[in-house]
Amino acid sequence: MLTYIPKVHKTDSLQVEVYFSDACYAPLFKSALKANSFYCFDHDFTMGDIQNISIDIPIPSTKKIRIWTSHSDIHEYLSFLYICTYFKGEDISVVFVDDYTPDLFSLSAATYNEVSELLKYEKILSAIDRNEYIQEWERLCLENGELRIFKNKKVISVSHDYFNEKIESAYLNNSKQLYPTIAALMASDAENHFADFIYKFLILRFITNQKITDIQALLQKDDFFKNKHFKILPIQNWNKNTKFLLEMENQKYLLILGEKNLSKYKKRLELLGDYYRNLAQVIYINENDSYLLLVYYDNGEGIPLSKCQLDSEEQQWVFQALKNILNEIHSHKSSFINFSTRFHNKNWYDFIFSYMKAYADYALEQDDLTTEDYDFIFTLLEKNKTYFTNVPLNYLHGDINPDNVCVDFKKKIVYLIDFDDFLVGDSLYEYAKIMQHKNIPVFQMFKNVDNNVIYSLYLLREYLLGYCFKKSNGLDYQDAYNNFQQILKDLKGEV
Repeated sequence: MLTYIPKVHKTDSLQVEVYFSDACYAPLFKSALKANSFYCFDHDFTMGDIQNISIDIPIPSTKKIRIWTSHSDIHEYLSFLYICTYFKGEDISVVFVDDYTPDLFSLSAATYNEVSELLKYEKILSAIDRNEYIQEWERLCLENGELRIFKNKKVISVSHDYFNEKIESAYLNNSKQLYPTIAALMASDAENHFADFIYKFLILRFITNQKITDIQALLQKDDFFKNKHFKILPIQNWNKNTKFLLEMENQKYLLILGEKNLSKYKKRLELLGDYYRNLAQVIYINENDSYLLLVYYDNGEGIPLSKCQLDSEEQQWVFQALKNILNEIHSHKSSFINFSTRFHNKNWYDFIFSYMKAYADYALEQDDLTTEDYDFIFTLLEKNKTYFTNVPLNYLHGDINPDNVCVDFKKKIVYLIDFDDFLVGDSLYEYAKIMQHKNIPVFQMFKNVDNNVIYSLYLLREYLLGYCFKKSNGLDYQDAYNNFQQILKDLKGEV
């Protein structure tokens, strides 16, 4: 991706200084070159597919191009090769900063006083030089390896497993903690100077593969899996990597590991039946040591709704299908008191009250909720206690959001995932959870205004939750804050 720095970019300068990380900006801009134009080309070719890649670099042909790079930083060097290939007919000069001193692996490590010294190493690329660099880039594209590294000052393509031994040693020496391991690997990286996210990917991949090896050994000891050929793959974004995809006998299964109480999880899946689609049918559970659970998994083409761009026709069938699924789930009645749930409240009113109070207390402490509004919320909650105490309760998914609604466009199927918050409650509460996701306006079709005060209280709870989460994590909480303030105004209009 090409990154511009508007305050620095100058179109009236003939000379363009090209560099490969924002950290390189300071020494250049503080130097005698500050009157020149600047371009930061920040695209990492260290890992992943580079065949047929095309990234536009809108530097006019009338400009003189000077590239600041290094033989020591793999990210900068690969970007340099790409630019040489991109500007095949342009005059290019290059400054390899490590020619000045081997300790200077990047311009970002230089001071502005050193820039004038570095300029002494500037070299105008000849046609022969340019051709060598182009051939090197084309070789790497042809190899298209999983990872590109320096070895003996030459770029080679290697697999993701290349650093496994080094990663394992650093991981064990740092008490199996991720970030200290990243720091240790970066500190010992004298040749490549990988970015931290590269090491994070490699470490997490190593950990996952080690888990898969352990799981394979575990399953081979189990009578159900003996003499069966199976393949285990990680599923991205599952909490704590406890869930894997298992392929066996031309069928896909969801393999769930390490649950503290698998029998309760099994009960949830059985209660949902077809509404959990193919994930609902429990195939096998090892109940002796509560370690593994196997369920069908067929909807491999499903895309989370958060990543879908739906046209008007798709919106109709997607959201109608979702509404039908929720209606079926909500059609099952139960008692909150008798339902096996991770929540320990005595009844539905206590559940709503305790959660609302926790979020409201936080907002009050932050001076983002007045004492008058705080009292108003709980007066209104108490005023409607009869509703919360006596409302007919249904099964609820518990965490309806765009990431948990998946769409299989090939089969025209909509299905839900992530039932970890499955509980019994008021369906209005579920619709309020949906309504907080304003980024998907079609969710408005679920709005139920039969009891606007109750619905607004539920919605207020959700916006308070969003506010607390964003505020406590240092994120932008203004939208959530504005939303719960607006709901407060709406509620006061109802009283």
